[in-house]
Amino acid sequence: RSKTSYSDTTVLSIVTGSVAVDASLSNNFEITANANFTLANPTNLVKGMIINFEIIQDATGSRLITYGTMYKFAIDSDKSLSTSASSRDFMSCYYNGTNLLCSLGKRFQ
Repeated sequence: RSKTSYSDTTVLSIVTGSVAVDASLSNNFEITANANFTLANPTNLVKGMIINFEIIQDATGSRLITYGTMYKFAIDSDKSLSTSASSRDFMSCYYNGTNLLCSLGKRFQ
């Protein structure tokens, strides 16, 4: 399977505050935030790959994210998550061979 093609969504669990992302499993990931967490730098990336994340706040909400060092955002963009209970944010990242260039959309219904 080509790592640059679209694939099924992989559901990731938050384990002790850190989420591991293996890009060889999928390029679409769903995370339900039930604690504050760190989105770790992905492994097995291929230059030109696009990775998508749907991040859902649990019924409590107010969960915070910390990003690994490869995640980069435009200078004036807000990279914090929506904090309302059950809110959904969507982040898409392009891997340029060094960093993940990311855009975050908030509060999808």
